[in-house]
Amino acid sequence: MFGSGIFFQWLEGPRDNIMHLKREISKDARHGTIVSLSENEEVRERLFPEWDMELVTDDDILAVLTDALESAEDPKNAEALRRFIQHIDASSLDENGE
Repeated sequence: MFGSGIFFQWLEGPRDNIMHLKREISKDARHGTIVSLSENEEVRERLFPEWDMELVTDDDILAVLTDALESAEDPKNAEALRRFIQHIDASSLDENGE
């Protein structure tokens, strides 16, 4: 998701591949802050197989995630979404995305 100058991406796949990709993303000067919600476990199946990239406004980011949480059937999906929402709630989304 992208909104208010903030880009959220949920990366799924083999742990080594994800860690390599995270290192590559970290080298890109366009990325100022990278927040990892979890790096401790490797999940073999996708948590969000129906998700695609989506452009939303800053006003809609929380609503999109809340809707996804309300329809989450898998407990792992729900927990991941709760953690994502908590991170957003703890951050301030101003006009500059800072």
